[in-house]
Amino acid sequence: MLNLMLLFPESFFEEYKSKYPYPKKGDILISASGSIGRTVEFAGNNEYFQDSNIVWLSHDERLSNSFLKCFYSVVKWAGIEGSTIKRLYNDNILNTVICMPSVPEQEHIGLFFENLDNLITLHQREPT
Repeated sequence: MLNLMLLFPESFFEEYKSKYPYPKKGDILISASGSIGRTVEFAGNNEYFQDSNIVWLSHDERLSNSFLKCFYSVVKWAGIEGSTIKRLYNDNILNTVICMPSVPEQEHIGLFFENLDNLITLHQREPT
């Protein structure tokens, strides 16, 4: 990610954000080309995203970002195209069914898997 403040004045960046879709802090960004499905949580920094290879799902309060991050790690995308470099298009994302438990349950699921990932990382760091 490129820190835009190094290249442009803040007023230009704010104008850009007002004209074009821009993620909110906590949104889950997903790679849509090549390494399809890699995710990162947007930290809310002033960053510029160059192309359509990084996408995110704009949603309302019925979907938790922590649950969405878990979902992205297991989803099998249908209709992925490309012979050399695979590509995930908006239709692939929009036509994917997400079975959603209640928001509190989503939060618990997301927290459970985040804690599990942290525990795995800690165990991988332990000397053998």
